Amino acid sequence: MSASKAITAGAVDRGLRELGALDLEIEAVGARMLKALDRVKAEHEPDLQGLRARRGKLAAKLEEACRAARSVLFPPGCQTLKLGFGQVSFRGCPDSLDVAEGQGEEDVAIRLLKGGMAGFVRIAHRLDRDALRKALETGEVKERELARLGIRRVPGGEVWRVKPDHEAVREAVGKV
Repeated sequence: MSASKAITAGAVDRGLRELGALDLEIEAVGARMLKALDRVKAEHEPDLQGLRARRGKLAAKLEEACRAARSVLFPPGCQTLKLGFGQVSFRGCPDSLDVAEGQGEEDVAIRLLKGGMAGFVRIAHRLDRDALRKALETGEVKERELARLGIRRVPGGEVWRVKPDHEAVREAVGKV
């Protein structure tokens, strides 16, 4: 489609049909790729499970042996033993806290707040862009005031959006 010629509604509709058809092809190829990946994963998962189990057992045995021989392997004050194929170390770590499976951290934070435990919740300070835009429109805040604070207004504008009707394209093209 040439930019120098005036375009008709029919030409735009044909372009939308073509865009929609390409979207559908992209979707179909993506679906085939995911199915192929699932087959490959399923084929190799038993091997991975076996290897992971062997690795876990070996790592546990190695840790047990290193703990038992710690005074021999690690000189006083040394936490890391560097060897030809890597290193092992003992590090002190604080307890960690995990959110229970199936619960969102935000939900737990709200329960802490409601339970009078606000001291254990971090509050993130964020700009309220909607309120600032409105304040600029009403004159409550001046642009230069915001600029001094490190906020600049970026003028909005017209945005081109294209959204083919995939159902109509499917019917017209007769595939996917």
